Amino acid sequence: MGHPLGRIVADPVRAKVYGLTGEGNIVFIDRNSWSVENLVSTGRLLRDIDIHPSNDYLSVLDNVTGEYWDQPAAVFILNYDLETQADTGIVLAQAPLFQMAHGRQDRIIGLQVNQWVDAYQVDAISGVMLDATGAGYYGSTTWEGPNLFITNSSGTRLYRTDIGISSIDVIAFDTSTDEIFQIDSRQVGSYSDEPVFLNSTDTSLYVGDTRLDPDDFDIVLGVFPENILAATGDDTLAFGLNSIYDPTWGTNLQDMPVSNEMMVLGEGE
Repeated sequence: MGHPLGRIVADPVRAKVYGLTGEGNIVFIDRNSWSVENLVSTGRLLRDIDIHPSNDYLSVLDNVTGEYWDQPAAVFILNYDLETQADTGIVLAQAPLFQMAHGRQDRIIGLQVNQWVDAYQVDAISGVMLDATGAGYYGSTTWEGPNLFITNSSGTRLYRTDIGISSIDVIAFDTSTDEIFQIDSRQVGSYSDEPVFLNSTDTSLYVGDTRLDPDDFDIVLGVFPENILAATGDDTLAFGLNSIYDPTWGTNLQDMPVSNEMMVLGEGE
């Protein structure tokens, strides 16, 4: 398509995929034809993207600087109507976010970039920072690559993994109120990135090559010979780069039917 995407998100209602380029473009893709139906050039330093739980609009994060040591005191969040793909407004969020996702109603959850970082909860309408808490290590400014940050479907939990440290943890945060605080953690690796994925029913948290109970990290539900990047909400299929697995027993069911240079996107997954 000629537009390398650093972040993408699939629309759970429409047959669309939305992504960001390093040049500050928002790309609207038709998933039936895999053609670009719209490209919005913002001229901004876009770093993350998410669809509001209502499925009515899309939000993208402008980090302003993207610099490791010199983060802005506030960032811009741009909103776009998913039916018209038109700009519907901008919020100045009072937190130095490098990643973000929609949380509960009218809430944004985000993470800064630096060595030791904080996680934030922000009012999505006013931009006011509601709360912050320590969130582990972030040893990179790379925004391409696997997903290392995810919220559950109700916006009441945030999960992330450390980046670039000898003892990488997956960390869970409670965001069910306007406070944000850590509730669980577990070591999952060392130095290499450990992608996180939560299935659409919030029943399985995949961290690297391990399937965990998202409510209790002491409970291991499955292990696999490679990292899992996606899975179905009914806990019947888990997808790696090379193979499709049984989520419970880790059994290799079949090879992935596409090359690992492509991504398979399904409804709600």
